[in-house]
Amino acid sequence: MQEFHIIMSLCDSDLEKLLESKRMTDDEIKDLAQQMADASKFLDQSKIIHRDIKPGNILIKDDEGSRVFKLGDFGSVSTSL
Repeated sequence: MQEFHIIMSLCDSDLEKLLESKRMTDDEIKDLAQQMADASKFLDQSKIIHRDIKPGNILIKDDEGSRVFKLGDFGSVSTSL
């Protein structure tokens, strides 16, 4: 089995905590959907199956007024051939 490591920047929060504290606007939801679609496409092209996508595993990094969503917790990942 091939082992790999993912190094990520420190994030500020996660989607689960965000949703507990406020409602997202339509534009924020569209931005989240686009970023997660991009992440899913990258994983698919890399033949990686995440298996545990949920709000607590969608990390948030606030970056100079914009919000970057990152898919985290790759502990249940598998690869497809």
